[in-house]
Amino acid sequence: MKNYSICIVIILTMFCSCETSTKSYSLQELDRFLFRRNYFGADSLSGKALYDFMNRKPYVNYTDTQKESPFYKHFIREKVIENQRWNLAKFDTLPENFMYNLNNKEITVSVKFSYFEKENTNNYILTFKDAENLITRDTLTFEFPPDVIFSKMDLNKNGTDELYALYKNYAINGDNFELSIFELE
Repeated sequence: MKNYSICIVIILTMFCSCETSTKSYSLQELDRFLFRRNYFGADSLSGKALYDFMNRKPYVNYTDTQKESPFYKHFIREKVIENQRWNLAKFDTLPENFMYNLNNKEITVSVKFSYFEKENTNNYILTFKDAENLITRDTLTFEFPPDVIFSKMDLNKNGTDELYALYKNYAINGDNFELSIFELE
């Protein structure tokens, strides 16, 4: 009987000490930057000069609020912003499925354009999984389907990657860029 009681205490202790993670995650926007590359003055150029002008790095258009943002300082430190210009080459284009660090643990992310899914809307659906276990599924919305590049970096060095969505669209003789920074929290 005594052995039976000890076994029950051990089993209850093991059961109570088991970690039951019910943390719910969602994609949180940390920051946003808007910038533009104008094409005014390109009509007198040709050849390599025209190519270089059309593909130059866009200027930083920042407000005082953005300049005080911690990410602005990270971008300067990591040379994403150099000489008041955005170095867009620092934003690698991620494939449809990629690895993402969440609290120093690699998980899988899949990005789908929802028009091709059952939702049939103009959104991007992001699915975060740990092995086969679904962590969360979230949607990034926009008003129209712009050219978008997804990238990841851990610029704030907290062990969880930031997800960068760089939207680009053409409007009135130039490209408008919107960089949204997200993190799974």
